[in-house]
Amino acid sequence: MTLFHKIFHSLTENSLKRVILASLVAGIAISSGCNKAPQKGVVATVGSDSITSAQLSAKLFSLGVQPPVNPNTVSDVLNHMVDQELLTQEAKSEGLASDPTIKSEIARAEDRILKKALLKKEVEDKLTVTDAEISDYYQKHEKEIRQPGYVEARQVVFPTQKDADHFKNSLSRKGGFKKAIKTFKGGPLGRIFEGTLPPKFMPFFFGVKEGAVTGPIILKDGVHYFRIDHFVTGHQLSLAESKEGIRRLLKREKRTDLTQALTNKLRAKTKININQPELATLVAKSQTLPGSPSSAGQTPKDH
Repeated sequence: MTLFHKIFHSLTENSLKRVILASLVAGIAISSGCNKAPQKGVVATVGSDSITSAQLSAKLFSLGVQPPVNPNTVSDVLNHMVDQELLTQEAKSEGLASDPTIKSEIARAEDRILKKALLKKEVEDKLTVTDAEISDYYQKHEKEIRQPGYVEARQVVFPTQKDADHFKNSLSRKGGFKKAIKTFKGGPLGRIFEGTLPPKFMPFFFGVKEGAVTGPIILKDGVHYFRIDHFVTGHQLSLAESKEGIRRLLKREKRTDLTQALTNKLRAKTKININQPELATLVAKSQTLPGSPSSAGQTPKDH
């Protein structure tokens, strides 16, 4: 938890109430149709429902509101929460919660929330990566942990070999490549990193000097030539430079392992039946859906 998080969550209910009271005194009133005595920990009532100090505090935090908190902001956020509660209550009063489609959506949302809560409890809260694990991984993969080099390049595409032969000698002259791009088509390719191209294309971009013109590569759209404008050499990353990246990698691996272990445990204690005939029927139907190979008169290949 960051220092800001600690400061924000240290706001007590009483201090939050004082902020809201200040906003009310300033004339930023929160409307209320209720004259009941205020309840401790409740900042507003909407019909029979309440909005608590904790809920308002959490909302402010989720919106990134940082201390010192502006009373006007607190009032605006609370009014928005009141409006949202009114909409929810009206939807319920109109019986929308009984609509089959909406009930299905609510059920799916509930499923997502429950799964997320379970994964947090059984996976995320158990994810730990120690400095020793990071150091061990670095020692085992040191040669692989490096910042790849890259080039910044431009290309020009000639529509025919004849055009390419006519212009290629001028590409290395001052302004020649730029002129060819204007005459035909092409432009910057951005950064191209080592290891991201097919091996047969690598010699056109790496191992050549800045300012070099390379090519041709003949593709369906024409004859391609390239100019290497800038080259940055790759380098080995130190443990300090790669520490957080390794931590994220190990967390991903552990997350996958913990999740798989959890589902395996659940499968082991739950009886699961697959209706193979029904599944086969579904698979057969899927082959004739619009856009599938068979619907276009093609026979799917066996693998």
